[in-house]
Amino acid sequence: LDEFLGHPVLLSSHNYGTLRSQIGEWEEMKVKGKRLEGIARYYVGEGNEEADWAFRLAAKGHAAFSVGFIPDPDEMKVLEGGNDFFGPFEFSKQTLLEVSQVTVPANPEALQAVKALKLHPVMAALVDGALKLVETDARQKPRLADLIAERFTRHMSQGRN
Repeated sequence: LDEFLGHPVLLSSHNYGTLRSQIGEWEEMKVKGKRLEGIARYYVGEGNEEADWAFRLAAKGHAAFSVGFIPDPDEMKVLEGGNDFFGPFEFSKQTLLEVSQVTVPANPEALQAVKALKLHPVMAALVDGALKLVETDARQKPRLADLIAERFTRHMSQGRN
Protein backbone atom coordinates (compact mmCIF):
# COMPACT_ATOMS: atom_id res chain seq x y z
CA LEU A 1 0.00 0.00 0.00
CA ASP A 2 2.99 2.35 0.25
CA GLU A 3 2.68 3.75 -3.28
CA PHE A 4 -1.11 4.03 -3.01
CA LEU A 5 -0.92 5.88 0.32
CA GLY A 6 1.25 8.52 -1.38
CA HIS A 7 -1.78 9.45 -3.52
CA PRO A 8 -4.85 7.66 -2.10
CA VAL A 9 -7.50 8.63 -4.63
CA LEU A 10 -11.18 7.74 -4.51
CA LEU A 11 -12.34 7.68 -8.12
CA SER A 12 -15.69 7.33 -9.78
CA SER A 13 -15.96 4.12 -11.80
CA HIS A 14 -12.22 3.66 -12.52
CA ASN A 15 -12.34 6.70 -14.82
CA TYR A 16 -8.73 7.85 -15.16
CA GLY A 17 -9.50 10.23 -18.01
CA THR A 18 -10.83 13.31 -16.22
CA LEU A 19 -9.98 15.20 -13.06
CA ARG A 20 -13.67 15.40 -12.11
CA SER A 21 -13.61 11.63 -11.61
CA GLN A 22 -11.65 12.12 -8.41
CA ILE A 23 -14.55 12.28 -5.97
CA GLY A 24 -12.54 12.07 -2.78
CA GLU A 25 -9.58 10.49 -1.09
CA TRP A 26 -8.89 7.68 1.33
CA GLU A 27 -7.90 8.99 4.74
CA GLU A 28 -7.03 5.50 5.86
CA MET A 29 -6.48 2.21 4.03
CA LYS A 30 -5.25 -1.06 5.48
CA VAL A 31 -5.37 -4.79 4.96
CA LYS A 32 -7.34 -6.73 7.57
CA GLY A 33 -6.94 -10.45 7.00
CA LYS A 34 -7.85 -10.84 3.32
CA ARG A 35 -9.89 -7.63 3.20
CA LEU A 36 -8.94 -4.11 2.20
CA GLU A 37 -10.64 -1.59 4.49
CA GLY A 38 -10.56 2.17 4.38
CA ILE A 39 -12.13 5.42 5.45
CA ALA A 40 -13.12 7.70 2.58
CA ARG A 41 -13.48 11.47 2.57
CA TYR A 42 -15.70 12.66 -0.24
CA TYR A 43 -15.22 16.10 -1.78
CA VAL A 44 -18.78 17.13 -0.97
CA GLY A 45 -19.93 20.67 -1.73
CA GLU A 46 -16.71 21.56 -3.56
CA GLY A 47 -18.17 21.99 -7.04
CA ASN A 48 -18.08 18.40 -8.27
CA GLU A 49 -21.64 17.10 -8.64
CA GLU A 50 -20.38 13.54 -9.16
CA ALA A 51 -18.68 13.62 -5.73
CA ASP A 52 -21.90 14.92 -4.16
CA TRP A 53 -23.98 12.17 -5.78
CA ALA A 54 -21.48 9.44 -4.88
CA PHE A 55 -21.56 10.59 -1.26
CA ARG A 56 -25.38 10.51 -1.22
CA LEU A 57 -25.35 6.94 -2.53
CA ALA A 58 -22.75 5.89 0.03
CA ALA A 59 -24.69 7.55 2.85
CA LYS A 60 -27.75 5.49 1.84
CA GLY A 61 -25.67 2.30 1.86
CA HIS A 62 -25.84 1.98 -1.95
CA ALA A 63 -22.12 2.13 -2.72
CA ALA A 64 -19.95 -0.63 -4.11
CA PHE A 65 -16.19 -0.33 -4.35
CA SER A 66 -13.66 -1.86 -6.69
CA VAL A 67 -9.87 -1.76 -6.76
CA GLY A 68 -7.75 -0.66 -9.68
CA PHE A 69 -4.39 -2.39 -9.58
CA ILE A 70 -1.50 -3.67 -11.65
CA PRO A 71 -0.88 -7.36 -10.97
CA ASP A 72 2.58 -8.84 -11.14
CA PRO A 73 2.12 -11.41 -13.95
CA ASP A 74 4.93 -13.56 -12.53
CA GLU A 75 3.15 -13.78 -9.17
CA MET A 76 -0.33 -14.87 -10.24
CA LYS A 77 -1.90 -18.26 -10.70
CA VAL A 78 -5.08 -19.49 -12.31
CA LEU A 79 -7.42 -21.02 -9.76
CA GLU A 80 -9.13 -24.37 -10.25
CA GLY A 81 -11.74 -24.33 -13.00
CA GLY A 82 -10.36 -21.14 -14.52
CA ASN A 83 -8.41 -20.23 -17.61
CA ASP A 84 -5.45 -18.01 -18.52
CA PHE A 85 -7.64 -15.22 -19.87
CA PHE A 86 -10.57 -14.75 -17.49
CA GLY A 87 -9.33 -16.55 -14.40
CA PRO A 88 -10.27 -16.66 -11.66
CA PHE A 89 -6.81 -15.71 -10.50
CA GLU A 90 -4.99 -15.51 -7.23
CA PHE A 91 -2.72 -12.47 -7.18
CA SER A 92 0.02 -12.73 -4.59
CA LYS A 93 1.69 -9.45 -5.59
CA GLN A 94 0.19 -6.32 -7.09
CA THR A 95 0.36 -2.53 -6.96
CA LEU A 96 -2.82 -0.77 -5.83
CA LEU A 97 -3.50 2.29 -8.02
CA GLU A 98 -6.87 3.45 -6.73
CA VAL A 99 -10.14 2.39 -5.16
CA SER A 100 -13.28 3.42 -7.04
CA GLN A 101 -16.91 3.72 -6.14
CA VAL A 102 -18.74 1.76 -8.83
CA THR A 103 -22.28 0.80 -9.69
CA VAL A 104 -21.39 -2.87 -10.27
CA PRO A 105 -17.98 -4.38 -9.47
CA ALA A 106 -16.42 -5.83 -12.65
CA ASN A 107 -16.36 -9.62 -12.59
CA PRO A 108 -18.23 -12.43 -14.36
CA GLU A 109 -20.51 -13.04 -11.38
CA ALA A 110 -21.58 -9.39 -11.47
CA LEU A 111 -22.34 -9.72 -15.19
CA GLN A 112 -24.49 -12.75 -14.42
CA ALA A 113 -26.40 -10.75 -11.79
CA VAL A 114 -26.90 -7.86 -14.22
CA LYS A 115 -28.16 -10.26 -16.89
CA ALA A 116 -31.05 -11.22 -14.62
CA LEU A 117 -32.27 -7.61 -14.59
CA LYS A 118 -34.71 -6.13 -17.11
CA LEU A 119 -32.28 -4.01 -19.12
CA HIS A 120 -32.58 -1.61 -22.01
CA PRO A 121 -31.98 -3.70 -25.20
CA VAL A 122 -28.64 -1.98 -25.90
CA MET A 123 -27.36 -2.70 -22.39
CA ALA A 124 -28.63 -6.27 -22.58
CA ALA A 125 -26.66 -6.76 -25.83
CA LEU A 126 -23.48 -5.43 -24.18
CA VAL A 127 -23.88 -7.79 -21.22
CA ASP A 128 -24.56 -10.72 -23.58
CA GLY A 129 -21.39 -9.88 -25.52
CA ALA A 130 -19.31 -9.76 -22.35
CA LEU A 131 -20.71 -13.08 -21.18
CA LYS A 132 -19.93 -14.70 -24.54
CA LEU A 133 -16.31 -13.57 -24.15
CA VAL A 134 -16.24 -15.22 -20.74
CA GLU A 135 -17.52 -18.48 -22.26
CA THR A 136 -15.21 -18.48 -25.33
CA ASP A 137 -12.35 -20.97 -25.39
CA ALA A 138 -9.42 -19.18 -23.73
CA ARG A 139 -6.88 -21.11 -25.82
CA GLN A 140 -7.79 -18.83 -28.72
CA LYS A 141 -6.82 -15.75 -26.70
CA PRO A 142 -3.49 -14.50 -25.40
CA ARG A 143 -2.73 -15.13 -21.76
CA LEU A 144 -3.90 -12.37 -19.40
CA ALA A 145 -0.32 -11.84 -18.22
CA ASP A 146 0.75 -11.17 -21.83
CA LEU A 147 -2.11 -8.68 -22.33
CA ILE A 148 -1.22 -6.83 -19.12
CA ALA A 149 2.42 -6.60 -20.13
CA GLU A 150 1.57 -5.44 -23.67
CA ARG A 151 -0.89 -2.77 -22.50
CA PHE A 152 1.43 -1.50 -19.79
CA THR A 153 4.35 -1.29 -22.26
CA ARG A 154 2.19 0.59 -24.79
CA HIS A 155 0.93 2.93 -22.06
CA MET A 156 4.47 3.74 -20.90
CA SER A 157 5.81 4.19 -24.45
CA GLN A 158 3.19 6.89 -25.04
CA GLY A 159 4.73 8.95 -22.24
CA ARG A 160 2.02 8.24 -19.67
CA ASN A 161 2.77 7.45 -16.08
